[in-house]
Amino acid sequence: MKKAILIIFSLFALLIIVLFIGTKQYSRKLDNTLFKKEEEINPVWKNLLHLTNMRMSVINDLYKKHNCDNNNHIKTIDSIILEKKSSEDYMKKNFHPLELKANTILLGLYNCKKANEIQIDSLLKPYNDSLNIKIKLYNSLVDDYNNDIFKFPNTFFIDYEKHKSKRFMRIDYSNNLENEVKKQSEIENWIETGELR
Repeated sequence: MKKAILIIFSLFALLIIVLFIGTKQYSRKLDNTLFKKEEEINPVWKNLLHLTNMRMSVINDLYKKHNCDNNNHIKTIDSIILEKKSSEDYMKKNFHPLELKANTILLGLYNCKKANEIQIDSLLKPYNDSLNIKIKLYNSLVDDYNNDIFKFPNTFFIDYEKHKSKRFMRIDYSNNLENEVKKQSEIENWIETGELR
């Protein structure tokens, strides 16, 4: 009888050890997979920020070139570019509001009497097209990464201090600017207040 209890206890202890080792290995493998996926996302993210700054610089130059009432806007443009050089966490939360500000400034440029909307659009088109391509790539990489985070049984093995879900980019640079600004304003208002306008 004692021998049978000892065998059962030994098997139970062995099962616990095997489960513990298996859990650790699965967790380590998942951790490595997520780090590799982040390594794919980060350069796309940085490139996206760089492109938005380049676009912002073009808008800044256009304000100066067309002699628009730009004192207020130039300060805002400079602050947007400066903020985009802030920490990763800050930018992940504030990318959309900063791009909304940039697009609102661009709308002001369209309303400047000396500005030619067609010329502005043609100058910004390469940036807008590149940004749309980068956003699609970024969103597909983020979708894959987020799926790994929320997939069962991964949720039990993830260290949420190291790996957090990432926000999708919801800006369409090919969209009509007024419609895009309106859409982004509504989204940001909903995020801040929980109310749809």
